[in-house]
Amino acid sequence: KANTATARASTGGCASWCDKRRHHCLNFPLVCGKCEFCGKPAATAEPAAPLSAGAAKAARLKEKAQERAELLVHAAEEGDVDELRKLLDEPRAHRVNAVLEGGRTALHAAVERGHLAAVKLLLERGADTRREEAGLTPLAAAVYYGWPSTTAAILEAGANPMRTMRGGTHKGQTALEIAEKRYEGVDRKGFTTDHWARAILEKGKERWRMAKGELR
Repeated sequence: KANTATARASTGGCASWCDKRRHHCLNFPLVCGKCEFCGKPAATAEPAAPLSAGAAKAARLKEKAQERAELLVHAAEEGDVDELRKLLDEPRAHRVNAVLEGGRTALHAAVERGHLAAVKLLLERGADTRREEAGLTPLAAAVYYGWPSTTAAILEAGANPMRTMRGGTHKGQTALEIAEKRYEGVDRKGFTTDHWARAILEKGKERWRMAKGELR
């Protein structure tokens, strides 16, 4: 097997990085013919242009932000309130509304698992109740997964119970409509949706309208 220098000198070789910067092919062109990853003839696979200093710094910051978001979301999924508080209180604090690819936030994660204490902490720290993940706001997700106390907590934090979803399979639906469709009138504990979702949401709707000055 030839080394990189020999491959280049004797054949023009495919010893340079491919466009996707994923590998370094050391085989002779007569053996491999072309770059396995980018598909270009071996001798013409050229290295990608290096990132500018500014672009490289931005990429590092983005990667770091994603790492922080992952830690926060994981703590929320586990319902680890102490860890959540620790992360949010760090000098270089984790942003409570940090978003993973796909739209997932710590609040969505805590709501989905029904971790009420974690939900309340995130809401106290300013978690956004309007952001959607997979076509569900945190309020809609609480109703969808059947968590009455979590539903009430999100409403008390000021979430709009009349808000319709803007994307996904639930586009145009309200939280109550999502609940009724999800359970066909009966939730997983055997109660009809009206036993809790309608009462909680109607109360939240009244409070919302009062806050907006629509009711006196």
